[in-house]
Amino acid sequence: MIKIFIAEDEQLLLNGLITFLNASDLPLKIIGSALNGQDAWQQIQKNPPDLLITDIRMPVLTGLELIERATRDYPEIMTIIISGYSDFEYARMSLRLNVSDYLLKPLMPDEVIRALSDVAAVIEGRKQQEVTNYFRLAFSHSPQPPHVPAVLAAIPFYLCAYSCAGPIVTEDQLSILESIPQYTGQFSDLIRELLPDAVFWIVRGKYTNENVMILGFPSDPSVYEDTLAKLWKRLLAFIPNNTMVIGRPLADSQNILEEIRRLRSSLKQHIILGISQTLYYDYEISNPAYPYLPKDTEARLSFAISSNQQQKFAAEYARFLQACQGKHYSQMQMEILLRQILHLFKFSSTTLHTDLELDLMQAVSSSATFQLLLDQTSLIFQIPFQKEETGLLSAVSTFDFASEIKNYLEENYNQSISLNDLSEEFHYSVGYLCNVFRNAYHVTPLRCLNQIRIAHAKTLLSGNLDILLKDVASCVGFTDPLYFSRLFKKETGMSPSEYREKWEAGEISG
Repeated sequence: MIKIFIAEDEQLLLNGLITFLNASDLPLKIIGSALNGQDAWQQIQKNPPDLLITDIRMPVLTGLELIERATRDYPEIMTIIISGYSDFEYARMSLRLNVSDYLLKPLMPDEVIRALSDVAAVIEGRKQQEVTNYFRLAFSHSPQPPHVPAVLAAIPFYLCAYSCAGPIVTEDQLSILESIPQYTGQFSDLIRELLPDAVFWIVRGKYTNENVMILGFPSDPSVYEDTLAKLWKRLLAFIPNNTMVIGRPLADSQNILEEIRRLRSSLKQHIILGISQTLYYDYEISNPAYPYLPKDTEARLSFAISSNQQQKFAAEYARFLQACQGKHYSQMQMEILLRQILHLFKFSSTTLHTDLELDLMQAVSSSATFQLLLDQTSLIFQIPFQKEETGLLSAVSTFDFASEIKNYLEENYNQSISLNDLSEEFHYSVGYLCNVFRNAYHVTPLRCLNQIRIAHAKTLLSGNLDILLKDVASCVGFTDPLYFSRLFKKETGMSPSEYREKWEAGEISG
């Protein structure tokens, strides 16, 4: 809703303009009016509008003087001038004051609507960007600003929900998000259908498979309890492996960022592989217990490792994972347990693969079910036992093999490539493949892939100044422009836009 103030010294024209605007379909609210510039300025100081519409020639304080004061003290106010004086000097002065539009009397209805529509679009876009930037602070290290955006502060009640379609991932596991659909559009459609009176924002969470819903209400959200329950149920019905944590009602907007952080922290502890669920933060959630390997399981796994009995280890491990499934262990609990099993190898003479822990964590994050987790992690736990595979590659040059992998990455960098894809392409286990590659190039295959992509992105940024950043990301194999920007800055020390600016300025070569 755009707040408008009108200053016009002709009472008949002022009344007519107010009546006309109130009857229009534009999203606006007239918060005040005045017949002279001084009265207008006093009212504006008490309640600044989004848009000031003023005649140029008014008693006490002219329209141009009013605009100069208003935009000096309230830079975000936009202005439209109405005047019967069409001489060049007034038009030139209004341009100096950054007036948005200049309308001549007698006013034509179509021209008024056009001018207001253009200004309203700019104001709404600016407000939305301000709110989006505010929400982004929830996922950065920046402190919360001293005040929330005005559009949020004006809403009396809020309810936040944090949703994750699939797993929670870390920076090292982001490649798995390439295959996870995004559901922002469906979220918006359902909210509009079930809660037409609510104000809402759908904000991307930490990563692309996470979404935050911020719902604003004119009264306590408990009034909408039945409709909200239907909304959560509908969301779970069509989004697979979706975990959602519903926050508590907020009586104002001051604690929104803190609430978002709380909800994600809680969500991270409660995702269960293959299960969709809705949790209520206030009274339903308790932190899951820290799990430990049962003593008998630990003893049997340790014996299989020390005696190098791969099949015995695999059978015991499968039984253990089945027990974990029955206990509905969360993603976080499974990561803890797998690290404990990995630790058992340190007491044997078996050489550990340096990337084994990362492989296991990626397996947990990319497994929608316990069966998939068993399939992927069983292959990884085969690595320390696979002496015959090591012997096979020792007969050929491991560096030549690593070179084959790198050539494949260079030729297919713009495609979605995961460690599992490489394993299928070259017919070796993920862990062993990573080990060979890392020994040759001192980086993991995925890190090398990202370096190749960033190199091509640099060429695109410097060679074609018209190409959009999101298109650059897509051309080099990233489906998420935000992830591309973060990775680009991590690798180069500057954002893609900063890199382009420095290249244009001649500070760097392409």
